[in-house]
Amino acid sequence: PNGRAEMVMSGCNPNITYVEDGVRQLNPLLWYFEIEVGEIERPALNQLGSRLLLRGFLPPEKWGTWAGGYRSAIGFNVPQKLQNPSIQIDLRPHPSFTSGREVIFAVNEVEIGRTQISQSSTQRVKFPLSKSISGGPVELTITCTRTDEEILQDDSADGPQPCVGVRNLVLGDNG
Repeated sequence: PNGRAEMVMSGCNPNITYVEDGVRQLNPLLWYFEIEVGEIERPALNQLGSRLLLRGFLPPEKWGTWAGGYRSAIGFNVPQKLQNPSIQIDLRPHPSFTSGREVIFAVNEVEIGRTQISQSSTQRVKFPLSKSISGGPVELTITCTRTDEEILQDDSADGPQPCVGVRNLVLGDNG
């Protein structure tokens, strides 16, 4: 039982058709959990925020989870009637990247911002979101820039080396 959660916890892509208790489950691509405005979502081990992880993340740890894909994705539904929605994310740099890294954030395939990740312990970013997301599904993607040389060194089975970790995220409404 609870096949989707098990796939997320094991680092698998949950956006596939799977069988749970002998019943074929539909692809949950747009069947996201709703998050509340102001609620801190922690995608950490044994925390409810891990239910938001769609793809490209390593298994959650006690502090949070590493974005281990080229376009790691977090999915959730947004409540109705937000006036000025925003997203705040607390990030952690991966120790393997000593020179820093640019990270690109997009919502539903539209870039919302970029930030330079340094070797500080935690970095908080906040981006405004379009009002059009109100009451609908959101796919937040996190992409770390990589050189061609780094991409060639990535393991074909395990994927790219993680560059940033997500400690928590908060949906805001500044309206």
